Amino acid sequence: MIQAREKMAVDQAHPQSEVRKEEFEATDKRFTGYFYLTDGDTPCPVQFILTNHHGLLFDGSLVFDEPINRDSLASVVDGLTRDVRHLVETFQFKN
Repeated sequence: MIQAREKMAVDQAHPQSEVRKEEFEATDKRFTGYFYLTDGDTPCPVQFILTNHHGLLFDGSLVFDEPINRDSLASVVDGLTRDVRHLVETFQFKN
């Protein structure tokens, strides 16, 4: 399931964009996950996948209506990326 979601993250990227994958684990080891950060003028600069040890999966994306001008919106994208990271860091799967 994670491989299919990862393929989707790469496929959604702008052809000239690079997708950087970052793996992480929650500090209390309640889940692991991946960030997919796309550079360039893509409409989907941030995506993530979280999974716990019970096989549950949660994923999300930051999506704009159209490709963005990264030079003009860099501070906005950076701020929203921090917000998404905070969401992921504080996420909890319901048991």
